Amino acid sequence: MKIIFWIIRLALFGLLFLLALRNTGEVTLELFMGAQWHAPLILILLATFVVGMLAGLLALLPRLMRLRMQVSQLRKAQVPAPAAATPAASAPMVAEPTPLHFPGPKV
Repeated sequence: MKIIFWIIRLALFGLLFLLALRNTGEVTLELFMGAQWHAPLILILLATFVVGMLAGLLALLPRLMRLRMQVSQLRKAQVPAPAAATPAASAPMVAEPTPLHFPGPKV
């Protein structure tokens, strides 16, 4: 299964690399107040992708912090379980039969 994912990753990388090679033409991005940015198209697409990722991470940051606080509160409020009674050293451990129990070789 891992080999299939690596093949898909390599194919996707190859396609994106070919896209980058085909889009090296100079373009002008018109910004606010008359500012312009002259760069290859693929560089502008990459910058747009990075800005979008950062915006998504910033949008998720409040929820992530809220969940981390909730986890820490739950860990502090967690009551430790009582110590389990240890079985006697001489008593053999026998598995309880269940409907899906398949006995194996005796060890």
